[in-house]
Amino acid sequence: MPTERYNLETLFTPPPGEHGTHALLCGLSADVPVLQRALAAFTCETPVERQASGLVRSLLLLDASSRRIPPTAVPGLLHLAPCVAAAWQKRTTLLHAKVALLGFGASRYAETTRWRLIVSTGNWTEATWSRQAQIDFFWKTEWAADDADGDQALVDVAAAFDFFQRLLSGLYGDHLDKLETQPLAIDWLDAWRIRLSKAVKRIIKPPVAQFVHSLSTPLATQIRERFPTDGINTLVAGSGFFEQAVTGSSSQPEVLHELEKLGRPGTRYLVFNTSQAGQLANWIGKRKLKDGHLGKWHLCKPCDPLQKGKAPGRSLLHAKYVAGLGPVRSGSSKVGFLYIGSGNLSRRGYMNAARLGRRGSRAPSGALGNVEAGAVLIDGGKVNEVWKRLACGAFATNADIAAAITDDGEPLFTPADPPPLLLARYLHEDAAGPSRLLLERSAVAAQPLWIQVADGDWIAAAADASSVPWPSPVAPTVLRVRSTSADGTQQEWEVPVFSADGLFCRRPMPQVPFGSVLKALLAFPAPPPLETDYDDEDIDDGGGAKSRGALKASPYPLRSLAAMIEAIADRNEAVTREEFPYWLGQLRVLLLEQTADADRQGMMELGVDLFDALLEPGFTPAWLAGEPALQAQYSAVVDQLRAGWCATSGG
Repeated sequence: MPTERYNLETLFTPPPGEHGTHALLCGLSADVPVLQRALAAFTCETPVERQASGLVRSLLLLDASSRRIPPTAVPGLLHLAPCVAAAWQKRTTLLHAKVALLGFGASRYAETTRWRLIVSTGNWTEATWSRQAQIDFFWKTEWAADDADGDQALVDVAAAFDFFQRLLSGLYGDHLDKLETQPLAIDWLDAWRIRLSKAVKRIIKPPVAQFVHSLSTPLATQIRERFPTDGINTLVAGSGFFEQAVTGSSSQPEVLHELEKLGRPGTRYLVFNTSQAGQLANWIGKRKLKDGHLGKWHLCKPCDPLQKGKAPGRSLLHAKYVAGLGPVRSGSSKVGFLYIGSGNLSRRGYMNAARLGRRGSRAPSGALGNVEAGAVLIDGGKVNEVWKRLACGAFATNADIAAAITDDGEPLFTPADPPPLLLARYLHEDAAGPSRLLLERSAVAAQPLWIQVADGDWIAAAADASSVPWPSPVAPTVLRVRSTSADGTQQEWEVPVFSADGLFCRRPMPQVPFGSVLKALLAFPAPPPLETDYDDEDIDDGGGAKSRGALKASPYPLRSLAAMIEAIADRNEAVTREEFPYWLGQLRVLLLEQTADADRQGMMELGVDLFDALLEPGFTPAWLAGEPALQAQYSAVVDQLRAGWCATSGG
């Protein structure tokens, strides 16, 4: 329950001395400005820096009805496409959970050693995090590998990661499979799984996870099993939406009957929005109520937990919660039970479950439900101003009751199919031959595509085409794609492109002086340079304006080559196994793209090859001999550097 206003940046910013590595986010919907803020705080990098690095820093899982986030709208974030709508509808009615699992390490490329779990009642939208027009709650916990007494936090983080794994395989498996060829994009998921699994196994008596979800068991069942049998005098429940209204029915909502099974409280309070009452409005009907009392409930209006002084507070409740209180004295009470999460007090959100159980598990009985997530906290201690903290305001008056609107209750959403093309991979195997784009299609029926090339023209890709020629030696950042389905529906969208080196939606980097290249090599894992200020390279165009001229070559090419080899060897000794794949990518960028053409040409003219030294002991990481896959990648990079810096034999 909130006591102060937390902003998005506070929740996503790394602890002092640490860096954001990777993140998992899910929700019903998300807005680009909010995602930008979250990634900026998490990575401590600008959008330009993130796009220049070409790394996937976060995977975003949204409901299949949500609009696609363009691949470069939030650099470093990959919005995964859902499975086909027919499969989605068999597994869930809605992805409604709002969860973030953030990883932190010693550097942006380092092994993740700390995880922060955030469970929100609001989506990653401006309504929750910018305008703050509605009342939402969140809960967070954090576990680091060196925490001596963090068993509860570890179990919660591991449970949340398992939740994401089941989402990924059950609802986004097709897109995830297409990323198997891109280790920089998803290999960190395996590293997280291994690290968290080993840590949990070391706990002798692991506590019950506070993180809960509805992938295979309804929230109602889990809350009923954990709710205290005694010690609870008052039950308070709140929800932004309720179950859909049934025409002609004045029956009490089913969820309220379920909540009445919790413990033996003497008093029950229900906080609701009169403008979004659903079947609750039908139940109230035209009754005249005293102190908001109806059946076993007192009906209450929302109040803003963060309102101070005479300033008007928020009045729209979006939070979802169930709280069990002890005796309330002078506005204070012990909170013996608290659930907060995404599940509205509706059939689909609270009473039913999705069908995303583990392999071999029995599918839940009953109607299909939403994917929801939350936290169940037992014995939360004494809380002052408990009514305000729970957003439980004054009793609903007869005027409020008269204004209650049945509306449709909890909104219903229709899942959409994924786009026909999920991503493209740039391939340029032969310097003398043409480039190609490998097309990774989704599971929807294959159809012809039109792809826009750099000059604005469109090229055709037949329905059975697995690749198309690309008339440029440079990988595109994104592809603009058009298609026309069998029923004549046209769509146009952007597709992310992975470079031959596995970099994601990356823009070409500027060339910089050789001194800047050396500094960047030694500064790894800091980002590579994006621009330089060097007045001696500016050329007067005759009208007084300055333009950037061609970079001059280093005056001592042999000394520069030796310094470069030494800088690479120096970093090789310092990088960890986890950082090494990213280090290889940065070598390619710095030495094959950002080094000035004049520098490479000058060193080619020397006719000297010092790159064999990088394969000798003392120049390679001491641990590399035990990692044959990484050793092969390293050898391939050395060969690429040699080809880019040394004259070919007989040339």
